[in-house]
Amino acid sequence: MNLKLKEAKIFKDTSNKLTFVNYNPDTDDYFNFIAEQYNKRQLNQVIITSNIMIILIFSLVDKYKFCLERVEFMNDDDTLDNEIQNLVNNINNEENFIFLLHKLLLLSYEQSIDILKIHLKKRYEHKSTQIKIQANGIFFIDKSNFDKYSQKILDIVSDSKVYY
Repeated sequence: MNLKLKEAKIFKDTSNKLTFVNYNPDTDDYFNFIAEQYNKRQLNQVIITSNIMIILIFSLVDKYKFCLERVEFMNDDDTLDNEIQNLVNNINNEENFIFLLHKLLLLSYEQSIDILKIHLKKRYEHKSTQIKIQANGIFFIDKSNFDKYSQKILDIVSDSKVYY
């Protein structure tokens, strides 16, 4: 089943409060969209660092019971991609999950390998929810669950206090 995803971009206002603005790549030029939000509403874009990505992974998996499906990196490295995907595929207990988070932190800190995008999915009562979050602050959630999870993503990023 292919779920239609709704996209939005995270911004912060002049008081550093996070908000999101719906984004449609089919009709919105990305750079014009960013400039327009600043010029009309004094909103600055928020970039999702690897640290925040790791916090998002932890919170969405631990608190909201999502399954991590995939982690994409800025670097093109098939060996690394395969190694991390193998770890993702084997998150069947807390120890493996913590090992994966630790590995992602080490890649970020020691090798400056940044996370480009994370993919998560949740199944419940024969329904599925899909979330994707990109480093540029754009996130995707299936339309039927957008309202439920968009604010949760903002709350996690805001609580991380590392985006200023």
